[in-house]
Amino acid sequence: MILLSGSCLAQKKDVIYLWPGKVPGELKEKQPAVANTETKGDVFRYDEVTNPLMEVWPADPEVSNGASVIVCPGGGYRILAWDKEGTEIAAWLNSIGYSAFVLQYRIPEKKKGSSSEA
Repeated sequence: MILLSGSCLAQKKDVIYLWPGKVPGELKEKQPAVANTETKGDVFRYDEVTNPLMEVWPADPEVSNGASVIVCPGGGYRILAWDKEGTEIAAWLNSIGYSAFVLQYRIPEKKKGSSSEA
């Protein structure tokens, strides 16, 4: 599983942007997701997303069963636990024949100091 995860993570993934125009309700300009630099439990985290997208993890055609799953990483409305609850799940799904789409969604509780806070 570790070797599979490593090879999958090394590949550049295609992305599907969910809002080609203005993102409804978003106060900030679109930008790449902001990575959280705090280290807690060895989890790669995003703590601000202004341009929601899905990262495409296609199954290997030799094992593909033709089905797909959308993976929504958790994080208690404060962060996206991108690797532990996102890309690692996608790699596992790929190993059993499923394609995966890892959702990078906006987080309701913006990080402290955000200009969108009231």
